[in-house]
Amino acid sequence: MKVWTRVGPTEDDARVRQAVGTFFPEMKFERVGEKWEGQGEGREVLSEFRNAVWAKKILDTVRGRFIHRIEGNRTEILIHKQAAFVKKLGLVDSDRESSLGAIHVVIESEELEKLVDWLAPKTKEGKPVRKNL
Repeated sequence: MKVWTRVGPTEDDARVRQAVGTFFPEMKFERVGEKWEGQGEGREVLSEFRNAVWAKKILDTVRGRFIHRIEGNRTEILIHKQAAFVKKLGLVDSDRESSLGAIHVVIESEELEKLVDWLAPKTKEGKPVRKNL
C-alpha cells in the first residue's frame, strides 16, 4: 500500500504531513521531492481508515470507488486533503476537486476483492452483508 500527496507552494509542510497521516497513523511517511509518501503492508495500516469509513457509514461509496478504479491487482481512492487535516473523511474523484490536491491511497494485493470486502463490505438496507472477513 502507498499513500501520497503533493505539497503545494503555499502549503505548510507540517500541516500536509499531518493531513496525509490522519487515517494512516501506523504508516511511516517521508518527504520525497514535492510529496509526502508512505508505504505499508497488511490490514493494520488500513485500520484507522476502515474505522472512519464505518463510523461515517459510507461503506457503499468507498466500495464503489475502490471497485471502479481496479486495474489488475491495484486500486486507488482519493481523500480530500483539507478535510483530512481536520480529521474528517471526504472523498474526491480527482485532484481538482480538492483545491490543494488530494491524498492518494493506492492498494495492491493479490487478494484485492477480499481486502475491499474487509474495508467496505456490500450492504443491504444500510447494514453490512458480511462474509468471512
